Amino acid sequence: MYFRRVTSQDMPLLIEWAQDERYDEFFRRTPPICEWAHPGLVETTFANYYVIVKDGKELGLASMGVEDPYAKTFKAGAMMIKGHSMQDSKQMMDLIADLAFNKLSMHRIVMVVLAHRIKLHERLVNYGFELEGVFKESSLHRGKLVNEHQYALRRDKWQACLAKQGQ
Repeated sequence: MYFRRVTSQDMPLLIEWAQDERYDEFFRRTPPICEWAHPGLVETTFANYYVIVKDGKELGLASMGVEDPYAKTFKAGAMMIKGHSMQDSKQMMDLIADLAFNKLSMHRIVMVVLAHRIKLHERLVNYGFELEGVFKESSLHRGKLVNEHQYALRRDKWQACLAKQGQ
């Protein structure tokens, strides 16, 4: 499994995914489909978006990037994955943690999650993320303002979780 930067060649795939109502949580923060039509625009609009690829098949999209280079904060999120297992989710989180902590020497990873995504909250906590705060009515979802929760995983907490798993 790996992450590949989104390019204009991914347009048919993005349009297919955007038309599926299950993924409106992901696409609510990205430009409307009609704005993606210009091939050169995709490369700039999606500079922080990556296609998740496993065994040559595109599983979904993820957004990633350095949020604060001075505080060494890496932001990951907006994961839209179709037909994946819990093992795939763990492998994706392992790849993101390896990128952030080992390759980029970040101090922490942050993810913002819609409040009603209970299973995702549980997965993040199981992985070692801690709830840092709640943004009240900060996101428009299906015509309603909803809360978002910000989770963070610090390098020391991640290392402790790895050590515990190794026992």
